[in-house]
Amino acid sequence: MTPLKFEESNLKLMPPAGSDDHVGTLHAIRDEVQIEGAGGEIYSYHRIRTAWCPTPEERETIAVGGYVILSLLGTSIPPSYLEVAAPGTLTEQESNGDID
Repeated sequence: MTPLKFEESNLKLMPPAGSDDHVGTLHAIRDEVQIEGAGGEIYSYHRIRTAWCPTPEERETIAVGGYVILSLLGTSIPPSYLEVAAPGTLTEQESNGDID
């Protein structure tokens, strides 16, 4: 996956010190989203969005039913990366389409 630099970006997440050789700048949008709860209540959340483009090989994997996996490093809002997995490589619960 390749992170995209896009026009609406209002945030640049810089690589951690010492990782410039293998982690690049990540362009993002920082905004707020409102979500309606089951009882009609409105919840507001801060949100950071990034955009990614799969490589031609990743597109082929996705086209035959592969998964896109978000992997987070750390325990808060850390540097992140996306990857593509072939069908049947996740847990059985996820493989049968029963993803919450």
